[in-house]
Amino acid sequence: MVGWFESEDMDVGKRGTQNAVLQVVWSFAVAGFHTRYESFAAFLDYVFFAELADRRPLQLHRLAQLADMSLQEAPEVARLCQYPERLAAARTDPRVRSLVSAEPAAEPQLLQEVVAALRGMGRAHEVRKVPDGTSPFAPDVSLEEGGRKVGLLTAGQHELLRSGPPGTNFSGAAEAGAPALRRRLLRSRGWQTALVDAPSWAALRGGEEQQAHLERLLSAAAGEGAD
Repeated sequence: MVGWFESEDMDVGKRGTQNAVLQVVWSFAVAGFHTRYESFAAFLDYVFFAELADRRPLQLHRLAQLADMSLQEAPEVARLCQYPERLAAARTDPRVRSLVSAEPAAEPQLLQEVVAALRGMGRAHEVRKVPDGTSPFAPDVSLEEGGRKVGLLTAGQHELLRSGPPGTNFSGAAEAGAPALRRRLLRSRGWQTALVDAPSWAALRGGEEQQAHLERLLSAAAGEGAD
């Protein structure tokens, strides 16, 4: 891909090419390459070459995430981008703000059960509270723990990475890139988060175990913030 950039073989005037390049560069940033190489600014140039108004919702949200990763985690690289106004606008575009506030939870039923358990615990909480006017993500549930901002995120099978053949009983699932990115960018805004995954939740027996599980997650997240 770097070779294509250097030889200018890609026609970024084509929508299909724009979308493909965006997906690849977004993946590179999720992997952290934007924080390691100053030359990553050239990748941003190709991605932000097209006008934001021409992008579809999925690509627009990806652009906002890429812009936020760059501006939050590698501002010195972001400053080298030839389109700084588009980089900044990608986070504040009205369509992006609507997408962020209306983005559904990964597991709606799980979210309902988590909210019900929090009510049973008497914990004050808020669903889908957007942290600020530039964040590309919002926690599924936000709480105040000891004066700290703590968020809960729900995750299903598509948000977890596991190994082994189908039907295998296995443990130690890891977060996939998307939920890990969500937690990363919320953390850059002072939010500590915990992941409530569907398999672990389904293994709990009744309300008391669910509440105890949430207590452990919230305590761990708040403690991480104290560090």
